[in-house]
Amino acid sequence: MVVGWDIEVEHATVTILNRLKKKGIKFRGVEEDREVVAYHDPCHLGRYSGIYEEPREVIERLGGKVFEFKMNRENAICCGAGGGVRANFPKIAKDIASKKMSFVPEGVGKIVSPCGLCYANFKSVSEKSVEFSDFVVRKLRGMR
Repeated sequence: MVVGWDIEVEHATVTILNRLKKKGIKFRGVEEDREVVAYHDPCHLGRYSGIYEEPREVIERLGGKVFEFKMNRENAICCGAGGGVRANFPKIAKDIASKKMSFVPEGVGKIVSPCGLCYANFKSVSEKSVEFSDFVVRKLRGMR
């Protein structure tokens, strides 16, 4: 709830998950057909908002299989772009993104993040970066 307003606020990943559940949308294929993707926990969404499971559940419901980094959820390593780092120290931001990408094993085709800044920073060092909403739309189109 926003103070002084009668407006419920929730992150888009929560809204998407709730809608998928309401519509009964979930992966019905075989386990081998799941697309393995690395999920990156954005700092603000995770540590500041406590949202960790909802994006993972959306990915799983849409046929993804989440590769978990050793350091994830509240212990996740930052993408390197936040706090003005990318704007002020682009080389450091890219170095951090490259280091994080080095933890993505062979066979994992994408790294998915619902944070536009994380997506952009990973994209600056790898073609494997996919923004969460793009992943969702692509999967939903494929389920028709």
